[in-house]
Amino acid sequence: MVSSCHIPRFVVRGPQFVAFGPSAKAEQGTARTNIPLSVWEDEGKVCIEADLPGSRPQDIDVRVEDGSLRISGERVLPQREAQGRHNERRFGAFERVLPLGKTLDPSRIDAELRDGVLSITLYKRPETQTQKVQVKYAGEASPAPDSPAAPQS
Repeated sequence: MVSSCHIPRFVVRGPQFVAFGPSAKAEQGTARTNIPLSVWEDEGKVCIEADLPGSRPQDIDVRVEDGSLRISGERVLPQREAQGRHNERRFGAFERVLPLGKTLDPSRIDAELRDGVLSITLYKRPETQTQKVQVKYAGEASPAPDSPAAPQS
């Protein structure tokens, strides 16, 4: 069951990424590109993974502002002696902005970069999580252990 968390629906409807255009030549600083994401949700958190190959932690900025999670940074084109002939790899500035909605706690976010994948965990506010309420027997006498009204352990 998917809760009312806003991020997974936004990602499905939102743009997945923007290509550099017909030229395979990467021109730094000319466009901000979206980054591909995977988002999933479980009982108490929402997890996001973003592919950022070749990025370093100091080149990535993850912040909460105006009720949204902003992932941005820059992947620098390596300087080479030889002249490039063809390039399909993405370089330059990138950015992705995702609304947090009301179920996520903006003060509880973890981010980690490992093997070119940025993993972000956003924890849900405790008051928005499903809670099971135990029903207690309130009769005057306890029902017999084999009766349908007997409390289950």
